[in-house]
Amino acid sequence: KALDWILGPNNNPFDPEKDKHQIMQRYQLAALYYSTTGENWTNNGNFLSADDECNWYQESVICAEDGRVTNITLANNVLKGILPSE
Repeated sequence: KALDWILGPNNNPFDPEKDKHQIMQRYQLAALYYSTTGENWTNNGNFLSADDECNWYQESVICAEDGRVTNITLANNVLKGILPSE
């Protein structure tokens, strides 16, 4: 599902050479979403939107200045499933 989402129409077009890091990061977050039933979270904010992933889930996805995710806080959000190895 995460790969389908990355390649789907609801994602931003990426340059594979220039945006390699962002593609991987968005894929990993999508894998987390799908493997923990994100559609059933108490608050899934704008996860998997075309917005920059650093703006997903009402500032609970924290990024460094370079755009790399450094922290994810999903407390009290009824996650179910297995955390992906990605």
